Amino acid sequence: MIEDRLKLLLYLIGLVVASWLTSPFPLLLGLLLVVLLAGRDLFSILHRALLATLAFSGPISLAYLGYSWWVLARLPLDWLVGFNLRVLLMAMLGFLLMRRVNLFQALAFSRRLSYLLVLAMSQSLVWRRTLDEFRLA
Repeated sequence: MIEDRLKLLLYLIGLVVASWLTSPFPLLLGLLLVVLLAGRDLFSILHRALLATLAFSGPISLAYLGYSWWVLARLPLDWLVGFNLRVLLMAMLGFLLMRRVNLFQALAFSRRLSYLLVLAMSQSLVWRRTLDEFRLA
């Protein structure tokens, strides 16, 4: 139980650090660390994180790229690389957390947080069931 709390705390610290980083090199080091921590689950985590990154930052990156090229007549590649690496790092951290941490045990110290987790999990299960029903229809 304490191990899950520690992992959750490290995850939250990792998110804060990743949100502060702007240079691609430290972000790449963070990605390397996550890759090492992922172990056998690397390809599953990487696949999901790449899809999530593409879905989230793809449209944002394309819009910013088009705007910068149209208005400023230059391509902001340094910003785009940093932004997308940051999103990929945060997504990989999130998927690694879901694989390695039992959130119910990590939040067992607080009844309110446990209650919120139960509400969030039940809501996500309802959405998952609805999606499955739409696929079957």
